[in-house]
Amino acid sequence: MAGLSSGLALRSGNCIGFQGIARVVYFHQLSCRCIRFPAGGGSHLFFPKAFRVAAVPASVRIGLIYLVLASVWIWGSDWLALQLLGDPAAVTQAQSLKGELFVLFTAALLFWLIGREERVQARVQDELKRTRSQLEHFIDTSASIIYALVPDTAAADGWRLSYVSGNVLRLTGYAPADWLERTGFWFEHVHPDDRPRVQQAQRQLHETGELRQRYRFQHRDGSYRWIDDQQQLCCGADGQPLEIVGSWGDVTEQEQTQQALRDRQVKLDAFLTHAPAALAMFNREMRYLFASQRWIRDFQLGAVSDLIGRSHYELCPDMPPHWKEAHQRAFAGETVRREEEFYRLPDGSERWLRWRVKPCESVNGRVESIIILAEDITQHKRDQEQLRAEKRRWRFAVDGSDIGLWDWNVSASTVFFSSCWKTMLGYSEHEIGDQLCEWESRVHPDDKAQVMADVGRHLSGEVDFYANEHRVLCKDGSYKWILDRGRVVERGPEGQPLRMIGTHTDLTALKLREQALALNASLFMNSSEGIVICDGDNSILSVNRAFSDITGYSADEVLGRQPSLLRSGQQTPDFYRDMWRQILEAGRWQGEILNRRKDGESFLAWLTISLVRDQDGQVRNYYGIFHDITQRKQAEARISQLTHYDALTGLPNRALLRDRIESQLAQARPGQGALALMFIDVDRFKYINDSLGHRAGDALLVEIASRLVQTVQPQDTVSRMGGDEFTLLLPQIDAEGAAHLAQKIIARISAPCQFEGMELIVTPSIGIAMFPGDGREVDALLQAGDTAMYRAKAAGGANFQFYEPGMHLSASRTLQLENALRWALGRHELALHYQPQIELKTRRVTGCEALLRWTHPQLGMIPPSEFMPIAEASGLILPIGEWVLRTAVAQNRAWQQAGLAPTLMAVNVSSVQFRQTQFPELVRAVLDEAGLPPGWLELELTESVVSADPEAAIRIMEQLDLLGVQLSVDDFGTGYSSLSYLKRFPIDKLKIDQSFVRDLDSDPGSALIVSGVIAMARALGLKTIAEGVETAEQAATLAREGSDEVQGYWYAKPMPAEQYERWLRDYLSAARAPGMVLTED
Repeated sequence: MAGLSSGLALRSGNCIGFQGIARVVYFHQLSCRCIRFPAGGGSHLFFPKAFRVAAVPASVRIGLIYLVLASVWIWGSDWLALQLLGDPAAVTQAQSLKGELFVLFTAALLFWLIGREERVQARVQDELKRTRSQLEHFIDTSASIIYALVPDTAAADGWRLSYVSGNVLRLTGYAPADWLERTGFWFEHVHPDDRPRVQQAQRQLHETGELRQRYRFQHRDGSYRWIDDQQQLCCGADGQPLEIVGSWGDVTEQEQTQQALRDRQVKLDAFLTHAPAALAMFNREMRYLFASQRWIRDFQLGAVSDLIGRSHYELCPDMPPHWKEAHQRAFAGETVRREEEFYRLPDGSERWLRWRVKPCESVNGRVESIIILAEDITQHKRDQEQLRAEKRRWRFAVDGSDIGLWDWNVSASTVFFSSCWKTMLGYSEHEIGDQLCEWESRVHPDDKAQVMADVGRHLSGEVDFYANEHRVLCKDGSYKWILDRGRVVERGPEGQPLRMIGTHTDLTALKLREQALALNASLFMNSSEGIVICDGDNSILSVNRAFSDITGYSADEVLGRQPSLLRSGQQTPDFYRDMWRQILEAGRWQGEILNRRKDGESFLAWLTISLVRDQDGQVRNYYGIFHDITQRKQAEARISQLTHYDALTGLPNRALLRDRIESQLAQARPGQGALALMFIDVDRFKYINDSLGHRAGDALLVEIASRLVQTVQPQDTVSRMGGDEFTLLLPQIDAEGAAHLAQKIIARISAPCQFEGMELIVTPSIGIAMFPGDGREVDALLQAGDTAMYRAKAAGGANFQFYEPGMHLSASRTLQLENALRWALGRHELALHYQPQIELKTRRVTGCEALLRWTHPQLGMIPPSEFMPIAEASGLILPIGEWVLRTAVAQNRAWQQAGLAPTLMAVNVSSVQFRQTQFPELVRAVLDEAGLPPGWLELELTESVVSADPEAAIRIMEQLDLLGVQLSVDDFGTGYSSLSYLKRFPIDKLKIDQSFVRDLDSDPGSALIVSGVIAMARALGLKTIAEGVETAEQAATLAREGSDEVQGYWYAKPMPAEQYERWLRDYLSAARAPGMVLTED
């Protein structure tokens, strides 16, 4: 940068300068910002008023003053003398005196004016010197170097450095003289790799007038620094270049940070590319942003370069609809998971997938992209199926239960029937032989064809498992309902069946209960009267469909609340007081009541309230039955129309449909003609109705009704049953025709519907009941169709299902287990088994894990995988979990008091139990009651528990950690824990899931995962324990990888407390013996 001097402010282009006697200083816009000056024009407030340049030079000002004064004196003095003397002759004589006085006066005035101007110039010079000093100090202490170049024909590039700020020594190690005296000094120190790019940019400066670039410059110490160089070309009025001014800034740290980020991104890309799970990223148009190699390979999509920017939906046109729904939910901010799903690849091969769709938020919080993780679990599914088959084979071999066992030698046509099988039918041991006909002849004639067909399908390999419910003749002549299940366990070299094993389960009592439950449920749900059932505290336990239709409240909205939510506020407190008095005294009240719907509309209802007392006389339940008589009164003028047709769609209603079904059945019986009932429920209708309002819902229902009418034949009946349910009566149609029509209906209804500029997309769930196979009466057909429709909804919607007699079986099994589980604790059916945990290096027993077992007196041993989900869903896990915790803690304390060395007691914690806010207090109370030090209790939390809501989990875990309890993460590696949260969890141990241990020596992927988990745990300062160790090879591999502890059948199976104590004492005694080596039992 050039020197600094006083003078006049000049502007040229984008540069501002001060020119004066000695030197000229230029300020580039960037340098002005560095020293806090405004750039590009305007007054510079830094300078005082005295420094501002006057508009007129001093010589001109003095000359003008003199001119004016002389003129005034000449003309004014003559006039004044004439007025005073009155004689022109006397005036002439006074001219000399007047001239002398003028000279004296003007001399004094000039002396004063010139002195004043000199004092002003002196102040300006002082101010300029002080300002120059300040500017030079600011520049020298700035983080940016200021420099200037002037044209020089002697220089190689035509420019010579004319000025560089003093801070160049501090920032580059070179003194200003090094720069100014050596031509080309700057370019010699530019990094060789950057020189071509820098030269090209300098040439473009003359075209653009501005330049900003980054390159590396060699410091005096030999290191290279990243420089941010900004330049401005200043031209004169004729457009010729006058000067280049610029600034340098050291951005080395910024560049290093950016390079570190780029390196990190490269490593992340490498990890994602070679991750064991398939991964891809999409933008909001579902176009590829990224896809890992595993994704390309697993989904057979070609090269990555061919994918980026292409639509995922175009590449996969046959994608299931719920996948697209999952994508939309993810863009709405929700993480969507599916633990397992069947998928067919383009080449026809079939796979099982576990996938997750996760939203990715931008800096502004908006979801701009989503990530899909997909894991091929086909082999895992096969392994699970094989394990289940093995367990079933062994379970079938166990006799003495209430399940009859049969073992069929297919090639010899001989069958072994267990004693229980014969007793079930009332026969003694020797009354039934070993021939197949002993069973076949006892099958009910109406069931035999279907039974033999199902057996034949399984024997041929068409289905993997045989199951059939049918009636079998007993010795006393009665029939029992039997669940007959079996599987071919041995086949010949050509696939021919050789041996089949199965069981008979008596379903007679269950069938009776099912019929009663189905009848009650049908009466309850299909009643036209609104029904509400409350507990003794008058909290709502259940409502039927009519209740929701009348009040507008869904079941989920009212469960647990008081019926008073329906009060209209238009009846007096005395009314309700008298009503409840009569209910409690007489047990029943009936009358009219004015209630209010969810939308605020009042309605008049005829209500009957009754109460139910237990054997002790305490009120156990209240139930109310009501119907809306407001609509009846208001609709009297339209009674005929509304009796048979739906008011919204104009379709036949339930009553008219029933009449037409009865008529069709009467016509069909003589000729044995077939007909079908098709029940249609609109998927996601409630979501649209709740989010967009009833007007949108009604418009959608009207459009669906229109599409249904256009799809069916004129002789068919389309009716609306209520809500979003439609029923089709299809005379003269077989099952194949019904299936074809169902497919057309799914396609028609799934097409978008327009509503106020929006596209509404719904799908139907269709249940089909066929006459006469599924029922010969109206109610039977209606119930069958409704049941099949709910099965279609359970299958995910957008599909159709034919009714099958066994559709109630799964629900009944769940209900049976839930009811039994409610009494399991009180009947002492639950027990804890304990499995030791071994330290690999020392073979020392460090603790044991408490495992829950349930043995039912009739159902036998029920696996935790079956009853634990029921316990969690029903809330029974809370008392059961507390019992497990108390029992395990008390047992550990008892062992210590019996003289055994203290060890850890590991207790599994359910997600429902862990989320209870009072759970840490429960743990503290249990430890205090048992007198067990907290350090000897370890709580095992599954990975899904802590990853579902990490922040809430951290708060609870910190409370447990303060108690001194040990914490571990169970089944680690099977979920999707965030490592950023994992390092914040106050845990002590990671448990490697047995699925990885099982395949440790056969699956390289499992071995890599195990090794990675151990390495990560070691880096976080955590211990590792591997479960499910069943072989010496697995134990040896885990020892080599550095796992701290192990547990599994290789060391010991889970045992009751007494057996575990004996095992532990024997183990400790053997461990003290010289040369002791552990072997499998």
